Amino acid sequence: MYRKLRGRSAGVPGIEGGIMSHKKIERKKELDRRRKRRQENLKLRAKEAKGKSK
Repeated sequence: MYRKLRGRSAGVPGIEGGIMSHKKIERKKELDRRRKRRQENLKLRAKEAKGKSK
């Protein structure tokens, strides 16, 4: 789970490759999850609307 950082301390704020980049990665993952959920919901709504119009 933990990635070995080359010559850098993990978890020390302000050090490149440490905790700050991890936060950025987690934020990106969360945004991607939200985007995917939103896309799926929009597809589902469109499908339902199409079914009702028939």
